[in-house]
Amino acid sequence: HWFNLESIGAQRDMVAATAAGRANLRADVGGVFVAIGIFAVLGAIRRNPHWAAAALIGAASSNVGRLVSIALDGMTPQEIMPLSIEAICIAMFATAFLAWRKLDENAAALGTS
Repeated sequence: HWFNLESIGAQRDMVAATAAGRANLRADVGGVFVAIGIFAVLGAIRRNPHWAAAALIGAASSNVGRLVSIALDGMTPQEIMPLSIEAICIAMFATAFLAWRKLDENAAALGTS
């Protein structure tokens, strides 16, 4: 979406009327999800629970925003897919965090950390 902001309007029903609005879309939509992706990749490469936790917190905060919107504005059919995808990502990041934390604990117990 960073390079084709019109696709956000078509896919996500968001339109920026000014340069400031376009910057906000790139930062608030693109930036957040790029950060989550970077944290997830770093966690996977290093099998590090701290990076998994960072990805988990990012995905969970996005999901909370959706839940607040649902509570305030009601549920729409368009919310089901992104809400579900974020919930799956949260479950994956939580699983990775728990597994990698256990690996760290086992390594520390064996003195191999």
